[in-house]
Amino acid sequence: MQHMFTDRVKRVMEMARQESVRLGHNYIGTEHLLLGIIREGKGKATTVLINLGLNLEAVKKAVEDYVASSGGKKVEGEAPFTPRAKNILEGAAKEAKEMRSPFVGTEHLLLALLKDRDGVAAQILAAFGVNYEETREEIVAVLGGRTTGKKGKAPSQEKGGLAPVKQRIDIVTSLPGPMSSALQSLSEDYEPATFAHGQVPFGFRRGKGVFVEDVDGNTFLDFTSGVLVANIGHGRTRVMEKIEQMARDQEITNSYNFLNPYRPALARLLMETVPDYCANLRVGKAFILTTGSETVEWSMSMAIRHQGKTGHPEKRRIVAFEGAFHGRTAGARHAGGIEGVSAGYGLDIPDITHVPFPDLYRPKAHADGRPYTLQDYIAGIQQIDAGSTAAVIFETYQGAAGSRMFPAEYLQALAAWCRRNEVLLIVDEVQASFGRTGRFYAFEHYEIEPDILCLGKGISGSVPLAAVVARREIVASQGGMSSTWGGNILSSAVALETIKVLIEERLTENAARVGAYMERRLRGMMDRHPILGDSRQMGLVGGLEIVTDKASRTPNPKAAERIVMGCYRKGLLLIEPIGLGGNVIRVAPPLVITEAQAGAGIDILDGVMTQVEGETA
Repeated sequence: MQHMFTDRVKRVMEMARQESVRLGHNYIGTEHLLLGIIREGKGKATTVLINLGLNLEAVKKAVEDYVASSGGKKVEGEAPFTPRAKNILEGAAKEAKEMRSPFVGTEHLLLALLKDRDGVAAQILAAFGVNYEETREEIVAVLGGRTTGKKGKAPSQEKGGLAPVKQRIDIVTSLPGPMSSALQSLSEDYEPATFAHGQVPFGFRRGKGVFVEDVDGNTFLDFTSGVLVANIGHGRTRVMEKIEQMARDQEITNSYNFLNPYRPALARLLMETVPDYCANLRVGKAFILTTGSETVEWSMSMAIRHQGKTGHPEKRRIVAFEGAFHGRTAGARHAGGIEGVSAGYGLDIPDITHVPFPDLYRPKAHADGRPYTLQDYIAGIQQIDAGSTAAVIFETYQGAAGSRMFPAEYLQALAAWCRRNEVLLIVDEVQASFGRTGRFYAFEHYEIEPDILCLGKGISGSVPLAAVVARREIVASQGGMSSTWGGNILSSAVALETIKVLIEERLTENAARVGAYMERRLRGMMDRHPILGDSRQMGLVGGLEIVTDKASRTPNPKAAERIVMGCYRKGLLLIEPIGLGGNVIRVAPPLVITEAQAGAGIDILDGVMTQVEGETA
């Protein structure tokens, strides 16, 4: 960042560092740069803010209330600038260049802060009615020795009367609060009993970044991502503004199979995200749908039809894995390998069979009691009847079964077997794609190429949308392909914006970086906690096996439930325990999370786990 910063901007940067230290943070973000501008107090940026009617002490207090002291551990040397803050400094230089200034002043820094609408600084200033356009106009006026006379507004005047979602844990009522309790009663009266069964009594209202607010005004750190959906974080300004623009322009309607400006563009973007080494899939086509279960149903049907249309009508069998979860529609239920999901629903589908998941933590046993090795599982692939098999379907990691990760060697052997035997490979990445695992698609970790790819959840972040991506010849062999709501205008537009944010902000790389940090921290907890039997992590998704003891590895669902509830009471939101034994704690924060935020959540987990162990000792 070799730019001609004025001495005043350099002082602002130093004061931003001091503000970070004062607040106990181990990073310098946009909020600290704004505090630095206010603290320095003499630059054109503060003049402009005052001209716009802002009380700088009120702005300072709003920032402090928004982020507060995180209690973050101090780092050796100077705290680093976050990637977003670094982009702000680069943006300030661009603003100076556009305004034909040879130097970067505080006014340019202020404009860059406002331009990044998802940054903390911009969120705070927006609450005071300050926006980029009017601020730039005022800066031009001030540089010309005048003022526009425009004024901002108090935060309480913000549309809807709501201050921004706090960027810190803040529990202001007993838990659950009265509104959450009332919602729970309403749900129990009018919704299926199993709908929210097992979840903590959290009444969701809104969210921003990695924090979510309940209906009682309590703010939680989110380690769920709304069950692996909010990859780009909650409440992204860019996405919300797109929805507002579409509502104003009366674009929110359903186009059915008629063309709309967003669906084909989304299909093209999806194909562009397929890695280059997938030569066949990359030139395929995308079919836009609504839910993950739909993609599974379509993918299995497409595989069977393609085999029949290409001279293999005998290939009708779908091979899936024990412990898999593929959805709750009829075919998807039975493709899943969890008995509780499919048992008792009838509609048994004889053409779906299951093979063992290559679990090396709780391995399958031979008749003589010997545990299966990886090579035993790989040898089992050869026992599949290739002559009757249309496709093999698997999740890149098994989510509901407890965030179980496939050994790379196994999936590579499976993919090779499929190629040799003209069996299609269906990869269900509904929960694993769009950067979640530290790669854009999780199958990239294994260097395999799917024939059909199921996508959903993080594809759109805040509205329902899913997609099937398949080789071109597979799509060509199908009959009619349509869906009432599939590719609707609103969802397609939101998905386009979501994927662009994911790519432009390099959130996949952040998931890999912060995920590696979380993996070190969580695995380190295994040395201290006798009930933590295993910690599995891939990017920003992981599972913590809670056991009675490490020797027997017996699942301990009651302890897992107490840990989830204990974390809730301390402001860390987790979903109910998952896994075949109901004993695995899923860790899956939004991909925008910082190391400091991840560390704060892990500290809560660590402390609660110690407390639960003490209660059961």
